[in-house]
Amino acid sequence: MVVVLMLTTVPDAATAAVLADGALDARLAACVSEFGAIKSRYHWQGKVETADEIQLLFKTSPVRSLELER
Repeated sequence: MVVVLMLTTVPDAATAAVLADGALDARLAACVSEFGAIKSRYHWQGKVETADEIQLLFKTSPVRSLELER
């Protein structure tokens, strides 16, 4: 059995809940793990930014991964 892991970050817990619940309700993921608050640093418009985000890990199948990505 092949499992696809998809990782993303979102700005807040409410967005995390909407994405996780939507993926689970649509059967696009078998499981969504929420890692909680993280601090991200990234380049944006010529400078380095810092943001607090929620990290999510989606566990899905190869067949469902493209639809989940959308």
